[in-house]
Amino acid sequence: MMKHVRNIYHLSLERNSLQTVYLQDTQINKFIHLDNNKITKLEDVKIIVNRNVTDYEISFSGNHISRFTGIPQIWGVKDFFCVDCSIDFVDPFLFANAFNQTKNLILRKNNLNTANIFKTDGTDLQFEEINLRSNQISKIASTDFQNLKHIQKIWIHDNKITTVEPGAFDGLTQLKILLLSYNFIYRLPIDLFRPLVSLEQLVVQANNLAYFQLKDDVFKNLRSLEIYNNPLQCKCLESIRSYTKTHGIILEYDKFGEIKNGTQPECIINDICDPEAGEEFVKDYWQLFNNRRYIPGGLN
Repeated sequence: MMKHVRNIYHLSLERNSLQTVYLQDTQINKFIHLDNNKITKLEDVKIIVNRNVTDYEISFSGNHISRFTGIPQIWGVKDFFCVDCSIDFVDPFLFANAFNQTKNLILRKNNLNTANIFKTDGTDLQFEEINLRSNQISKIASTDFQNLKHIQKIWIHDNKITTVEPGAFDGLTQLKILLLSYNFIYRLPIDLFRPLVSLEQLVVQANNLAYFQLKDDVFKNLRSLEIYNNPLQCKCLESIRSYTKTHGIILEYDKFGEIKNGTQPECIINDICDPEAGEEFVKDYWQLFNNRRYIPGGLN
């Protein structure tokens, strides 16, 4: 236990064998790093900061906190990191009860299979950025993000998402950056992005999208679109290129160079941009070029 720690900019207790942490009446001005210890429960951490401290970062990365439950006594934290913590369960009401001042939540490289971890009693959480990259999430449900009205950045790439439900981004009017890349998404619901009136950067590369369209009344503030490594129909790609050029949007689309026999083309020739091109259409494409990275296990 440490008491009355004052005017410290960076407190680093990394790479020890700590199982419990108790800091009382602490004034840490910027960072508390507890990475790579032996902490297994958030309840074993009690950090009572000076009431004037409300803007610091705390990191538990590299610990093995498989279940985020209970109510940890951690006050005033702005940025919360638990990267590679083996998390496979989060009490859906944990953040509402214990992290109501937190702005940035980084839970990369864990084992979460759901994004349904932001429940409240009806109030909005204060998160501005959430990073759920490299987990095991398979679906974004319509209610997962409904209490994140202040969110500006969502990083949920490199998961196993096949489904994004209609209304999944409703109410997220402040969202500027959305990363959905390196998932298994075949189809995006009509008007999915319409509520995102502030969206500036959209990254959907490396999915299973054969169909994608841009509309004037949806992407009013879009500045950058990354959509390469998808089995897009050529008519859809033509429409995307025309729209982005006309509207001054940066289009990140890798060309595969000169197409040789057996190599992967940048799009699939089709007479129309068919919104009904589905799983079998995409599956046949990847199998043709012996690339199964973008096929979920159930379709192999």
